Amino acid sequence: MYCKCSGALRRAAPAPCRPRAPDGGGWPAPSGAGVARRPTLLRVVRNDRQVRLIAFPLPFPLPLPFPFPLPRQRELRREPMRSTICRRGGAWFASFGRPRNSGTKLFNISGHVNTPCTVEEEMSIPLKELIERHAGGVCGGWDNLLAIIPGGSSTPLIPKDVCETVLMDFDGLVAAQTSLGTAAIIVMDRSTDIVKAIARLIMFYKHESCGQCTPCREGVSWMNKIIYRFVDGNASPKEIDMLWEISKQIEGHTICALGDGAAWPVQGLIRHFRPELERRMQEYQMTHGPSKAERLY
Repeated sequence: MYCKCSGALRRAAPAPCRPRAPDGGGWPAPSGAGVARRPTLLRVVRNDRQVRLIAFPLPFPLPLPFPFPLPRQRELRREPMRSTICRRGGAWFASFGRPRNSGTKLFNISGHVNTPCTVEEEMSIPLKELIERHAGGVCGGWDNLLAIIPGGSSTPLIPKDVCETVLMDFDGLVAAQTSLGTAAIIVMDRSTDIVKAIARLIMFYKHESCGQCTPCREGVSWMNKIIYRFVDGNASPKEIDMLWEISKQIEGHTICALGDGAAWPVQGLIRHFRPELERRMQEYQMTHGPSKAERLY
Protein backbone atom coordinates (compact mmCIF):
# COMPACT_ATOMS: atom_id res chain seq x y z
CA MET A 1 0.00 0.00 0.00
CA TYR A 2 1.50 3.31 -1.11
CA CYS A 3 0.30 6.86 -0.77
CA LYS A 4 0.61 9.68 -3.25
CA CYS A 5 3.30 11.99 -1.99
CA SER A 6 6.12 14.13 -3.26
CA GLY A 7 9.22 12.65 -4.85
CA ALA A 8 11.31 13.60 -1.84
CA LEU A 9 9.02 11.67 0.46
CA ARG A 10 9.01 8.65 -1.81
CA ARG A 11 12.78 8.67 -1.82
CA ALA A 12 12.84 8.86 1.98
CA ALA A 13 10.32 6.07 2.54
CA PRO A 14 12.27 2.96 1.46
CA ALA A 15 15.48 4.03 3.22
CA PRO A 16 16.70 1.40 5.68
CA CYS A 17 17.68 4.05 8.21
CA ARG A 18 15.46 6.52 10.02
CA PRO A 19 13.80 8.94 7.54
CA ARG A 20 15.01 12.50 7.43
CA ALA A 21 13.11 15.67 6.84
CA PRO A 22 11.52 15.99 3.36
CA ASP A 23 13.96 18.72 2.35
CA GLY A 24 16.80 16.21 2.66
CA GLY A 25 18.62 17.83 5.53
CA GLY A 26 18.31 18.55 9.21
CA TRP A 27 17.55 16.17 12.03
CA PRO A 28 16.16 12.67 11.46
CA ALA A 29 12.47 12.26 12.09
CA PRO A 30 11.19 10.01 14.91
CA SER A 31 11.21 6.41 13.82
CA GLY A 32 7.89 5.31 15.30
CA ALA A 33 9.20 1.75 15.12
CA GLY A 34 6.55 -0.02 17.16
CA VAL A 35 8.44 -2.97 18.67
CA ALA A 36 12.18 -3.45 19.05
CA ARG A 37 12.95 -0.76 16.48
CA ARG A 38 11.37 -2.77 13.65
CA PRO A 39 9.50 -0.40 11.31
CA THR A 40 5.73 -0.32 11.48
CA LEU A 41 3.38 0.26 8.56
CA LEU A 42 3.19 4.01 9.10
CA ARG A 43 5.98 6.42 9.92
CA VAL A 44 5.86 10.12 10.55
CA VAL A 45 8.22 12.34 8.60
CA ARG A 46 8.39 15.83 10.05
CA ASN A 47 10.07 19.13 9.44
CA ASP A 48 9.38 22.67 10.56
CA ARG A 49 6.68 23.26 7.95
CA GLN A 50 4.63 20.09 7.56
CA VAL A 51 3.72 16.72 8.99
CA ARG A 52 2.93 13.92 6.54
CA LEU A 53 2.21 10.21 6.89
CA ILE A 54 4.02 7.68 4.74
CA ALA A 55 2.28 4.35 4.21
CA PHE A 56 4.97 1.68 3.94
CA PRO A 57 4.43 -1.43 1.81
CA LEU A 58 4.11 -4.70 3.69
CA PRO A 59 7.34 -6.76 3.60
CA PHE A 60 5.61 -9.64 1.81
CA PRO A 61 2.74 -9.98 -0.69
CA LEU A 62 -0.61 -11.00 0.80
CA PRO A 63 -2.99 -13.04 -1.37
CA LEU A 64 -6.62 -12.02 -1.48
CA PRO A 65 -8.80 -13.30 0.03
CA PHE A 66 -6.67 -13.97 3.08
CA PRO A 67 -5.91 -17.68 3.64
CA PHE A 68 -6.25 -17.20 7.40
CA PRO A 69 -8.82 -15.54 9.64
CA LEU A 70 -7.97 -12.02 10.68
CA PRO A 71 -7.52 -11.52 14.42
CA ARG A 72 -10.40 -10.01 16.34
CA GLN A 73 -10.08 -8.05 19.55
CA ARG A 74 -11.98 -9.81 22.31
CA GLU A 75 -12.49 -9.05 25.97
CA LEU A 76 -10.87 -12.18 27.36
CA ARG A 77 -11.27 -11.08 30.96
CA ARG A 78 -15.05 -11.39 30.75
CA GLU A 79 -15.43 -13.95 27.96
CA PRO A 80 -15.48 -17.10 30.18
CA MET A 81 -18.45 -15.82 32.24
CA ARG A 82 -20.33 -13.72 29.68
CA SER A 83 -23.32 -16.05 29.34
CA THR A 84 -23.52 -16.60 33.10
CA ILE A 85 -23.41 -12.86 33.79
CA CYS A 86 -26.23 -12.25 31.30
CA ARG A 87 -28.31 -14.99 32.89
CA ARG A 88 -27.77 -14.03 36.55
CA GLY A 89 -27.36 -10.29 36.19
CA GLY A 90 -24.79 -7.66 37.01
CA ALA A 91 -25.61 -7.56 40.73
CA TRP A 92 -24.63 -11.22 41.06
CA PHE A 93 -21.33 -10.61 39.29
CA ALA A 94 -20.60 -7.54 41.41
CA SER A 95 -21.07 -9.59 44.57
CA PHE A 96 -17.61 -11.11 44.06
CA GLY A 97 -14.72 -9.24 45.68
CA ARG A 98 -14.63 -6.05 47.70
CA PRO A 99 -16.31 -2.73 46.84
CA ARG A 100 -14.43 -0.95 44.03
CA ASN A 101 -12.80 -4.30 43.21
CA SER A 102 -15.77 -6.45 42.29
CA GLY A 103 -16.06 -9.26 39.77
CA THR A 104 -13.71 -12.02 38.68
CA LYS A 105 -10.29 -12.04 37.06
CA LEU A 106 -8.13 -14.37 35.00
CA PHE A 107 -4.96 -15.03 37.02
CA ASN A 108 -1.93 -16.60 35.37
CA ILE A 109 0.42 -18.26 37.86
CA SER A 110 3.93 -19.19 36.68
CA GLY A 111 7.43 -19.53 38.03
CA HIS A 112 8.44 -21.70 40.98
CA VAL A 113 5.06 -23.32 41.63
CA ASN A 114 4.14 -27.00 41.45
CA THR A 115 1.34 -26.64 38.87
CA PRO A 116 1.50 -23.46 36.77
CA CYS A 117 -1.93 -22.53 35.49
CA THR A 118 -4.35 -19.86 34.35
CA VAL A 119 -7.48 -19.73 36.47
CA GLU A 120 -10.50 -17.48 36.81
CA GLU A 121 -11.06 -16.48 40.42
CA GLU A 122 -12.92 -13.79 42.29
CA MET A 123 -11.22 -10.50 42.96
CA SER A 124 -9.79 -9.78 46.41
CA ILE A 125 -8.68 -13.38 46.98
CA PRO A 126 -5.53 -13.55 49.16
CA LEU A 127 -2.41 -14.13 47.08
CA LYS A 128 -1.22 -16.98 49.27
CA GLU A 129 -4.57 -18.76 49.03
CA LEU A 130 -4.65 -18.29 45.24
CA ILE A 131 -1.24 -19.93 44.80
CA GLU A 132 -1.84 -22.80 47.20
CA ARG A 133 -5.35 -23.59 45.97
CA HIS A 134 -4.75 -23.52 42.22
CA ALA A 135 -0.97 -23.77 41.63
CA GLY A 136 -0.14 -26.45 44.18
CA GLY A 137 1.89 -24.05 46.32
CA VAL A 138 5.45 -22.82 46.03
CA CYS A 139 8.12 -25.36 45.14
CA GLY A 140 9.69 -26.43 48.41
CA GLY A 141 6.89 -24.96 50.49
CA TRP A 142 5.78 -21.45 51.32
CA ASP A 143 8.84 -20.84 53.50
CA ASN A 144 10.98 -21.26 50.38
CA LEU A 145 9.36 -18.20 48.79
CA LEU A 146 11.59 -15.19 48.06
CA ALA A 147 9.39 -12.73 46.18
CA ILE A 148 6.46 -12.49 43.77
CA ILE A 149 5.76 -10.21 40.84
CA PRO A 150 1.95 -9.97 41.11
CA GLY A 151 0.86 -8.32 37.87
CA GLY A 152 3.27 -9.13 35.08
CA SER A 153 6.90 -8.15 34.52
CA SER A 154 6.18 -4.41 34.57
CA THR A 155 4.87 -4.33 38.16
CA PRO A 156 7.07 -3.98 41.27
CA LEU A 157 7.88 -7.19 43.11
CA ILE A 158 6.80 -7.81 46.71
CA PRO A 159 8.71 -9.93 49.27
CA LYS A 160 7.42 -12.93 51.19
CA ASP A 161 6.17 -11.05 54.24
CA VAL A 162 3.93 -8.86 52.05
CA CYS A 163 2.73 -11.83 49.99
CA GLU A 164 1.33 -13.54 53.08
CA THR A 165 -1.44 -10.99 53.61
CA VAL A 166 -1.90 -9.03 50.38
CA LEU A 167 -5.22 -9.26 48.51
CA MET A 168 -5.25 -9.70 44.75
CA ASP A 169 -7.23 -6.65 43.71
CA PHE A 170 -6.51 -3.10 42.63
CA ASP A 171 -6.66 -1.37 46.00
CA GLY A 172 -4.89 -4.14 47.91
CA LEU A 173 -1.88 -4.18 45.62
CA VAL A 174 -1.67 -0.40 45.40
CA ALA A 175 -1.51 -0.34 49.20
CA ALA A 176 1.41 -2.81 48.93
CA GLN A 177 3.19 -0.40 46.51
CA THR A 178 2.67 -2.55 43.46
CA SER A 179 -0.11 -3.14 40.91
CA LEU A 180 -2.53 -5.80 39.70
CA GLY A 181 -1.54 -5.14 36.10
CA THR A 182 -2.33 -8.14 33.91
CA ALA A 183 -2.62 -10.44 36.95
CA ALA A 184 0.27 -12.54 35.57
CA ILE A 185 1.83 -13.81 38.80
CA ILE A 186 5.53 -14.72 38.68
CA VAL A 187 6.67 -16.71 41.72
CA MET A 188 10.37 -16.75 42.64
CA ASP A 189 11.78 -19.02 45.33
CA ARG A 190 15.04 -18.68 47.26
CA SER A 191 17.08 -20.24 44.45
CA THR A 192 16.43 -17.11 42.34
CA ASP A 193 19.12 -14.51 41.85
CA ILE A 194 16.69 -11.65 42.38
CA VAL A 195 19.06 -8.95 41.12
CA LYS A 196 19.85 -10.86 37.94
CA ALA A 197 16.14 -11.57 37.37
CA ILE A 198 15.25 -7.88 37.49
CA ALA A 199 18.28 -7.03 35.36
CA ARG A 200 17.00 -9.44 32.71
CA LEU A 201 13.64 -7.67 32.70
CA ILE A 202 15.36 -4.31 32.21
CA MET A 203 17.30 -5.72 29.27
CA PHE A 204 13.98 -6.77 27.75
CA TYR A 205 12.49 -3.29 28.12
CA LYS A 206 15.64 -1.71 26.73
CA HIS A 207 15.31 -3.92 23.66
CA GLU A 208 11.61 -3.14 23.25
CA SER A 209 11.94 0.63 23.56
CA CYS A 210 11.12 2.31 20.25
CA GLY A 211 13.45 5.18 21.10
CA GLN A 212 10.98 8.00 20.46
CA CYS A 213 10.89 9.38 24.02
CA THR A 214 14.22 10.58 25.39
CA PRO A 215 13.59 9.53 29.03
CA CYS A 216 12.87 5.96 27.92
CA ARG A 217 15.52 5.74 25.21
CA GLU A 218 18.34 7.08 27.35
CA GLY A 219 17.14 6.26 30.85
CA VAL A 220 16.37 2.57 30.31
CA SER A 221 19.74 2.13 28.65
CA TRP A 222 21.43 3.70 31.69
CA MET A 223 19.44 1.52 34.06
CA ASN A 224 20.42 -1.56 32.09
CA LYS A 225 24.14 -0.75 32.32
CA ILE A 226 24.00 0.07 36.04
CA ILE A 227 21.87 -2.85 37.20
CA TYR A 228 24.00 -5.43 35.39
CA ARG A 229 26.97 -4.17 37.41
CA PHE A 230 24.82 -4.62 40.51
CA VAL A 231 24.57 -8.33 39.72
CA ASP A 232 28.28 -8.77 40.46
CA GLY A 233 28.44 -5.97 43.03
CA ASN A 234 30.77 -3.95 40.80
CA ALA A 235 29.22 -0.65 41.81
CA SER A 236 29.10 2.01 44.49
CA PRO A 237 26.31 2.15 47.11
CA LYS A 238 25.72 5.73 45.96
CA GLU A 239 24.59 4.34 42.61
CA ILE A 240 21.56 2.73 44.26
CA ASP A 241 20.07 6.18 44.87
CA MET A 242 21.21 7.22 41.42
CA LEU A 243 19.36 4.28 39.88
CA TRP A 244 16.24 5.16 41.87
CA GLU A 245 16.41 8.76 40.62
CA ILE A 246 16.79 7.63 37.00
CA SER A 247 13.71 5.41 37.34
CA LYS A 248 11.73 8.34 38.75
CA GLN A 249 12.79 10.53 35.83
CA ILE A 250 11.47 7.88 33.41
CA GLU A 251 8.22 7.16 35.26
CA GLY A 252 5.40 9.35 33.99
CA HIS A 253 7.52 11.17 31.40
CA THR A 254 6.92 9.05 28.29
CA ILE A 255 4.15 8.86 25.70
CA CYS A 256 3.37 5.19 26.34
CA ALA A 257 3.56 3.07 29.47
CA LEU A 258 6.69 1.14 28.47
CA GLY A 259 8.81 3.63 30.38
CA ASP A 260 6.74 3.06 33.51
CA GLY A 261 6.98 -0.69 33.02
CA ALA A 262 10.77 -0.46 32.88
CA ALA A 263 11.02 1.79 35.95
CA TRP A 264 8.75 -0.08 38.35
CA PRO A 265 10.71 -3.38 38.56
CA VAL A 266 13.83 -1.42 39.51
CA GLN A 267 11.92 0.53 42.15
CA GLY A 268 10.55 -2.69 43.65
CA LEU A 269 14.03 -4.21 43.80
CA ILE A 270 15.53 -1.18 45.57
CA ARG A 271 12.55 -0.81 47.90
CA HIS A 272 12.64 -4.37 49.23
CA PHE A 273 16.14 -5.73 48.46
CA ARG A 274 18.46 -2.81 49.05
CA PRO A 275 20.42 -4.76 51.74
CA GLU A 276 21.09 -7.48 49.14
CA LEU A 277 22.50 -4.91 46.73
CA GLU A 278 24.74 -3.43 49.43
CA ARG A 279 25.92 -6.90 50.50
CA ARG A 280 27.07 -7.73 46.96
CA MET A 281 28.96 -4.46 46.72
CA GLN A 282 30.74 -5.13 50.02
CA GLU A 283 31.71 -8.64 48.93
CA TYR A 284 33.04 -7.34 45.61
CA GLN A 285 35.10 -4.71 47.40
CA MET A 286 36.57 -7.30 49.79
CA THR A 287 37.51 -9.60 46.89
CA HIS A 288 38.55 -7.20 44.12
CA GLY A 289 39.13 -3.95 45.92
CA PRO A 290 37.17 -0.74 45.37
CA SER A 291 35.15 -0.74 42.17
CA LYS A 292 35.75 1.89 39.50
CA ALA A 293 32.48 3.54 40.46
CA GLU A 294 33.51 3.63 44.13
CA ARG A 295 36.78 5.36 43.21
CA LEU A 296 34.88 7.78 40.99
CA TYR A 297 32.31 8.79 43.57
